[in-house]
Amino acid sequence: MIFFAILAVVFTVAMAIGLAWSFFVVYPMQIGSCGFFIKNTREAPSIIEIFRGFQVSYKRNVVTMIWDTVNTFLWSLLCIIPGIIKAYEYAMIPYILAENPEISTQDAFAWSRDMMRGNKFRLFKLELSFIGWIFLSLFTFGIGALFLAPYMAAASAEFY
Repeated sequence: MIFFAILAVVFTVAMAIGLAWSFFVVYPMQIGSCGFFIKNTREAPSIIEIFRGFQVSYKRNVVTMIWDTVNTFLWSLLCIIPGIIKAYEYAMIPYILAENPEISTQDAFAWSRDMMRGNKFRLFKLELSFIGWIFLSLFTFGIGALFLAPYMAAASAEFY
């Protein structure tokens, strides 16, 4: 019985560390990489762009991305389909935050909703077009993902 208690504590601590890592490191890096790929559509960006999510409006970036995650999760509790629809509706939030550093959380959500109105299925088709490449990268034991992930991110930035 004590083994399961220790296992539960270890699992809880690991989950808390993982969430903290996602919230405070991964989300700002995601916003920075979105900014990098947006800038890449116009000019050659510096690698420093990836860390821009830490430098500009860090607190707002983290709060907005956490709210995005919680909101999508809550919609997913209704059923899977509303959660997927909301995920596509809020898909442009990291790009909006990267391009408009001083925008409020509510405005970022509103802009993303407006941008994705009528475009959710287009984004779905874009992401579905990578399914063959994803399977091919699985055959290389993930090595192909090193090349596929930036390609998909650049395509998403072009969609934005």
